[in-house]
Amino acid sequence: MTKKISSIEAFRFFFMLIICIWHYNGPDGFLKHGYLCVDFFFILSGMLLYNTFCNKSVSIFDYTIRKIKKFFPEYFLCMLLLYAGKFFNNKPFSFNEIYQFISELLMLQAVGLWDNGMNWPTWYVSVLVYGGMLIYAILKYQKDLALKIIFPIIILLGYTHIFSKTNHIEVWGNATIISYPLLRGICDMTLGVIIMTIHKSKLLFLNTKQTILLDIISILSLILFIKQLIDIQDKDSYSLIFISVILVSLFRNKSIYNIIFKAPIWGKLGSITYEMLIVHVPCLGVLNIIIKHIHLEDSMQFSVYLALVLIGASALKFFNNNILNKWLFPEQKRL
Repeated sequence: MTKKISSIEAFRFFFMLIICIWHYNGPDGFLKHGYLCVDFFFILSGMLLYNTFCNKSVSIFDYTIRKIKKFFPEYFLCMLLLYAGKFFNNKPFSFNEIYQFISELLMLQAVGLWDNGMNWPTWYVSVLVYGGMLIYAILKYQKDLALKIIFPIIILLGYTHIFSKTNHIEVWGNATIISYPLLRGICDMTLGVIIMTIHKSKLLFLNTKQTILLDIISILSLILFIKQLIDIQDKDSYSLIFISVILVSLFRNKSIYNIIFKAPIWGKLGSITYEMLIVHVPCLGVLNIIIKHIHLEDSMQFSVYLALVLIGASALKFFNNNILNKWLFPEQKRL
């Protein structure tokens, strides 16, 4: 799958926007469970991982290096910005913060050695790199066993363990030998692998009536998922079903989503979702500086924050593609 699907890019943009809003308002805002959108990205990543594996299988080392090359330059730039801000504010670094810096530099914040970092949403990137490497390695050496036995067991036992703690999928800390964020991401990505396996084997051949039925079920799933995002109390486990159905529909060329979201603008907006993830915490810092000097109403603060995120993400994307990436990897295309 070399050509991006515009409807998937549209959903990536909307769900990343929800994550940014969730981190602005927290559970006190109208989005009570905005963190559920993270699972959309994990499951989608699993689907794309398996698609990449089927189209062009490379070594585990090459796969991991490609991921690091893709994520790290912008990741490091935003990380450096946050630590520089702390330094220039004359705030001394403790031993724990130095340890945190090293952990964050190596993208280890989600593997159980450290719970967070200065740019705390990037725990997601940590899981993508290390969790993705593990899943790719299992596929590389035991594909048939993985698809039939290993991954279903991981999904069943992993989710059971997470939801035995609480109704919510966002759990922090360590689950015995593995951190909860890493376990969550691995479960989501293996679920994505299984979904893509089914998609490739069966769902490519739906007739018109079956496609319409899938669209109807998908729209209902989207409505129920949105309801989960805003409800005060709901079981997060249901969201995994809703997200899976939505993604199955999105990957179908004739789905209703691909009719609605066919404009090129969605591809452009979808392309800055990674940048939105890694800049929105620095943007919160910039907003705090602004409101110290300029009085802004709450609604204006929110509007300024969203503008900062979109402008900052677009600027970072432009800088990375046209300057940083060409300087670091002059003979390679953008991954």
